[in-house]
Amino acid sequence: MVINALDNDPSTAIAMNFEATGYEYEDELLQLSIINFKGDILFNSYFKPKKHKEWTETEKENGITPEMVANAPQISEMAKQIAEIFNKADLILYSKNYSYYWLFSWSNILIQPEYRREVNVNEMITESDNFELPKDSLEKCQAILKIYKEKLHWVEDK
Repeated sequence: MVINALDNDPSTAIAMNFEATGYEYEDELLQLSIINFKGDILFNSYFKPKKHKEWTETEKENGITPEMVANAPQISEMAKQIAEIFNKADLILYSKNYSYYWLFSWSNILIQPEYRREVNVNEMITESDNFELPKDSLEKCQAILKIYKEKLHWVEDK
């Protein structure tokens, strides 16, 4: 079993994915999904952006429409719950080509990164893997976790 990347406790590892209105600092979170190493859903919610009314470019990629988030909470309403999940994690798996910290900076979500490991699974996917992440944020979390376990040849304890 590969444990070294998990500091001997897989229960402190999470896989996360988010979808946003764009790729710049001023963009806003539309959805956040977090699962633990066993695949249990810790958090999965859409968010209603404060400023953005449309996001045509990313809507094509993530399928999230303004109608889907019209009655969703704002991220500030869930900030405490989200921060608790992240701050308990020793390992965060994600699949973006940019940091997720900027999405939280304007939301009063304080994540303390100095004592945790982060793994971008994009770096684990080779061209020969012929792998494409699904559109849905929660399904992406599950795929991220699967990639990580497969690349490390993880064997579950029974």
